[in-house]
Amino acid sequence: MAIFFSRNDRHVIPNFRNFKKTTELGELDSFKKLSTRQIFIPNIIDYKNEWEDNKTVAHAADLLSAVITNNVKSDKVINEAANFILESSKFSTSSQIDLAKRILNIEDAKINAINLSKITQFIETNNHSLIFDKIRELKKSILKFNKNPIAYVELARYYSIIGQIEKANYNLQIALNLSPNNRYVIRSLVRFLFNYNDIEQAHDIVRRNERTNFDPWLMSAELALSTARNRGSKFVKRGIEIVTSDKYHPHSYTELASSIGTIELLHGNFKKSKQFFNASLKSPNDNSLAQAEWASERDVNIVVNPADFQVSYDYEAQSMDFYHKAEWEQAARLAEDWFIDMPFAKAPALFGSHIAIAFLDNNKESANFCRAGLISNPNDPQLLNNLAYSLANTGKPNEAEEYINKVFNNPTIGEVTKLCAYATLGLINYKKGNIDAGRYNYQKAIEEARLLKNAEYLNLATINYVKEEILVGNPQSGDFIKMLKENKEIDVRKDLSIQRKRVEDLFLSRTSQKGIPSV
Repeated sequence: MAIFFSRNDRHVIPNFRNFKKTTELGELDSFKKLSTRQIFIPNIIDYKNEWEDNKTVAHAADLLSAVITNNVKSDKVINEAANFILESSKFSTSSQIDLAKRILNIEDAKINAINLSKITQFIETNNHSLIFDKIRELKKSILKFNKNPIAYVELARYYSIIGQIEKANYNLQIALNLSPNNRYVIRSLVRFLFNYNDIEQAHDIVRRNERTNFDPWLMSAELALSTARNRGSKFVKRGIEIVTSDKYHPHSYTELASSIGTIELLHGNFKKSKQFFNASLKSPNDNSLAQAEWASERDVNIVVNPADFQVSYDYEAQSMDFYHKAEWEQAARLAEDWFIDMPFAKAPALFGSHIAIAFLDNNKESANFCRAGLISNPNDPQLLNNLAYSLANTGKPNEAEEYINKVFNNPTIGEVTKLCAYATLGLINYKKGNIDAGRYNYQKAIEEARLLKNAEYLNLATINYVKEEILVGNPQSGDFIKMLKENKEIDVRKDLSIQRKRVEDLFLSRTSQKGIPSV
């Protein structure tokens, strides 16, 4: 039985994109309307002096990284360093060249080969080789220039995409040691740790950082992590002051306002929550827009139409919006884009799998989403279960059994995932002709759901069980169908009612073929 995607909780955790995208999105810009040169100029002067004294590619790249990170305007010395990198292209990495072009406002028409457009392409081996090429290139660069934190973050991001979590974490920790107050480094590390369930360490890093006291981008992350841990935060009052003052650009506090709005919403303060979500939408990014869309599901007074905003990479918000409008194919297409933008994240893969199974009846596409998600999350029991379910339904029960065994061998498996895995094992046994074992597994899943008082999965397990009994020709199938029709709880969720309708249609098809009266 497939595990369905659920967004009961969503937090404004920073995204983990490459440096170029992050700067283009304005998430590394200066956050105040007033000049903040007094805060950052000493660092820039040091970088300029180092460049002018040494005139190497490494020193030029360090200067340009500092310029972008601290939102400093270009001048003669900075442009000179950028041109030096372009003139020394044989000795410069592609990321250094991209950085120089950004400083000089030179458009690059070349498409980054890693920005794949389809899930099926992403999971093909030849595309993985492109990622390994990037990793080798970055490692060579680091051997020459080992004090550039951005290079370590980029290396970590590629390692996370291919599921090499320890190597990713190692490189992110190096980046943090090299630049402990760098917003890009901190936010990337926080998202990485959150993604792999080390919320406590992520929270400690951002909570203790001195820059969090005044940087709204980091303050937002701290509030989001505090909320995820069910803890209060000392930054709430300061965050409200930032959002309600006139000293900060709306884009710089969009995530902060969203995090505060979430806190107010969870505490039932709907009027205040709406005010902060409205503030977050003055100049949103994809993260705050998705959070507002999530909030609109919980408070009818928060009205959000993602199409009204010109936001880059807003795939999550758009996908969820189409989902709620019952436009399943559009939702699946945007879930695919969401995954390609965030290939290390589990949520878009599980969401895409859910849509493919529950609404599109497309187990092949579900399997593609799961295989793609497992590249970065190779031991995730929910993705493994859904892949096993999809494979069993496409005539591959032996392969499915290999994956479901991995679920049961996972020590972190939750109770709901376990009951779904029992049902999936039941499906596999039915497909292999082991009918008694299949019945036992489904009945165990149903009993587990009853013990957990989980009506949603109790109904889902029953629907799946009835389907297999119809397929093996159980003469009592008509009684099962009558029971499903009388269960009005199923109609509460569209995915359950759609699956019940498929089972009812299957029963009608089988009974009409045999000339048996329908229920």
